[in-house]
Amino acid sequence: MLQSPARAIGILLLALPAFAQFKTPSPGASIEQAAHASASSATPMHKAEMGPSGSSSSVLILSDTKRFNLQPYLDTTLPVLRNEWYAAIHQFVSKPEYRNGNVVAQFGITHDGEIRNSRITESSGEDDLDKAVTEALQNASPLPAIPKAIALNEVFMRFNFQYKGKKVPRGLRH
Repeated sequence: MLQSPARAIGILLLALPAFAQFKTPSPGASIEQAAHASASSATPMHKAEMGPSGSSSSVLILSDTKRFNLQPYLDTTLPVLRNEWYAAIHQFVSKPEYRNGNVVAQFGITHDGEIRNSRITESSGEDDLDKAVTEALQNASPLPAIPKAIALNEVFMRFNFQYKGKKVPRGLRH
């Protein structure tokens, strides 16, 4: 049975939205889309954890993002920062499995993803632990671009990097 061309086109047009859901958006479009979807429920400051057991970190957004949810952006950028930090730990920190410490760094991310104005705001008191954080921030730049919907030239963040060694050298055991 042949159907009329108009009816076939009508059925096709009705079916198109069902097929559109299978299109995979680009990573940038996914970030934009998720951020827009949750902007009405967001707060100006966000916290996110980073790192498996052992060394860990948290981030706090210092800029007023006008209720724009940066969590999708953080979900994309935190793994980049984490990987650079872990690489820097192994490069600069002597015996990291025995070390404990805390480093707080503050920096801005520009719209094009460049990390600028980075500085240690709270030192661990250990030069090599601090150096690993500054190197990680330098090596991670540029990050993915900040969503265009944020009307800021730079988004400022504060990271708290925590070193938690698991092993205790034999000479230090009680």
